[in-house]
Amino acid sequence: MRTFIKVLAITLLILAGVSFIFSLNATITGIELYENITNGKYDDFLTEGAYFEYIYTGDQYGKGDWEDYHWWFRETGRLEITKVENDIIEGQLVYERVEEDNEGLYNEYTCYVNFTYNITSYWYTEHVKVVSGDKTEYYTNNYIEPWFYHKENDLPIILNESFLITKKEITIYEIPVRSLFAHREENIIYVEDNISFYGQIIEDYYFDEQSGVLLKYTVSYPSMWDLSNSVGWSYYDEYVITRTNVKLAINIDETQAQVYPWIIVLKTQIWALLFILIGAITTISDPFITNRTFSKAVKNIKNFSSPQPVTRLSPVYFDVYANGWLSDGFVVFKRGSESHVLADLRKEEQHALDTTELFALEKLLAFDELNESDVNVLNAINSKCNCVELRGMPRSDPILVDKLKEISKRYIDNVLKAIKSPEAYELLEFAFEIMGYRKVLAEMFGQAYALPPYNLFRAWKIYERVGIGRVLLIGDDDFLSILLAKLGVSVSVIDVDPYVLRVIRYLSQRYGLEGRIELFYHDIREPFTIDTRFSAVHMDPGYSLDGLLLFLSRGLACLRLGGTLFVSWNSKGANKDLLEKALVAHNINILERAKIKLRYLVPVAGYYSHIRTKYGGHTIFIPPTIRVGAWKAIFYIGTLQRSPNFVVKPDFAYTGVLY
Repeated sequence: MRTFIKVLAITLLILAGVSFIFSLNATITGIELYENITNGKYDDFLTEGAYFEYIYTGDQYGKGDWEDYHWWFRETGRLEITKVENDIIEGQLVYERVEEDNEGLYNEYTCYVNFTYNITSYWYTEHVKVVSGDKTEYYTNNYIEPWFYHKENDLPIILNESFLITKKEITIYEIPVRSLFAHREENIIYVEDNISFYGQIIEDYYFDEQSGVLLKYTVSYPSMWDLSNSVGWSYYDEYVITRTNVKLAINIDETQAQVYPWIIVLKTQIWALLFILIGAITTISDPFITNRTFSKAVKNIKNFSSPQPVTRLSPVYFDVYANGWLSDGFVVFKRGSESHVLADLRKEEQHALDTTELFALEKLLAFDELNESDVNVLNAINSKCNCVELRGMPRSDPILVDKLKEISKRYIDNVLKAIKSPEAYELLEFAFEIMGYRKVLAEMFGQAYALPPYNLFRAWKIYERVGIGRVLLIGDDDFLSILLAKLGVSVSVIDVDPYVLRVIRYLSQRYGLEGRIELFYHDIREPFTIDTRFSAVHMDPGYSLDGLLLFLSRGLACLRLGGTLFVSWNSKGANKDLLEKALVAHNINILERAKIKLRYLVPVAGYYSHIRTKYGGHTIFIPPTIRVGAWKAIFYIGTLQRSPNFVVKPDFAYTGVLY
């Protein structure tokens, strides 16, 4: 739920941002138009220094045989009066224009115009420079006709005498402006592409009542056809002012000067503001949701905890036996559902294993002593799969190692850059090699396996902080202890999986590291004590908040004051905040959050998937494989500042869910 709230808040804020992008220009323009009632510099547009900016857009759609055709344009410009002398007006116009159609036409150009206009004779001359890419053109135009300017006392003649001027209030960008309105409708003949088209033109002009500046103009050709009615088109364009320094006839009381801009914002951006409000509420509520989730987990743990006798742990020493091995490329998938699988990674084939067969293979691969019954079971497996080497020597599986390298290759460079040591390359090869002995991949106990590069990264970070001090690992299905011991660190491991402990024991002997590793077999849900107080503790807890809190309570009970805690935990969704809250609650001072997020190996035993579509159903086989999990983990480093608070007390057992 908390993750959903976070996602909702982020989504709403993005939507709000998009809304601002599309409405911000309108809002700013509207406020500027409003401010011109008091801040505008000029009362008359035909004054030196007066300017206006505009947007001009239009669309033409084909009809009949031209049905699929669409042409459109967009123009933005600025016109400024530079000189006024008697009846002669001089000025500059600069505009950018883009024309396109749906058949590949694209024209983009900028026009620079110097013009002269006689307001008495209507004589208009312009000198034009057109820049389009690398091409520049110059030309001059002359016209004799009324211009886009009208004062209330002028003669009502604009383009032709059929216009009638009336007063009308219009709204531009939410601003009510008093205007002089001119409307014309006329049946016309229009020639385009040497074809005469017949239809109607409808024009509307809106001049500001006070300054005379053209506020808005629209023209429409709703339906133009040739004589045969086989080819036709419709057209509409609109010109509208966006900014000016001329005082406008805005129909707002000046006493509203402080309030009205906020009204504009509310009216133009109501949805954006609503999104921001909801996003802000969800963001503010996020810490409360975190606290509630955390408190609920603590309450659940207490409900499943009860006093139990405390076990004093002693190291366990396993006798290891090299009774044989499993052929290269074969891996056992041990499943909680007991539908165990013997998989061939080369051929992506699988063979079902019953509990007896799994038990015999696990003993072989855990270097346990085989009895006659076990040997008979392994021989039976071999008769079906030809994969058990009863006289073969244990070895790192090169096919499994190659598979691990293949799925790790995209991550290796980042890890090596973070370590920055000549030893890193040799240690990385060693990390892959020891994982090649892990021939039983289980989903028991919430196990997932850090990819060898990330396992090396953790080992190196621990070594940098602790040196050759004494480190406790709460769980070690990644064989992190072997890497640490290789670096000279003294390591103790507590694990509930005998297979893990036996393989670590074999590897410590195989590589001459047994003097640096001690093993403890225990389920940490049961209370325990251990004689040593460690200088560092590492844990990769079960991926539930309950599991994290249990691991922290057990690990910190073994950590000396001032010691270092290393935690790898799921970074998905809200887990980062929950992890940090859990560390603070246990009196851990966070020293570092590693920039690199850890990635894990996920074994997929293989299964059949039933697919149904509207065309029918079918079954596909998903082959057994190993792959990188979708989730990642944060790696935290902290110190124990003072005596920890225990969510699960050292003399209490916990019987709830960890994963």
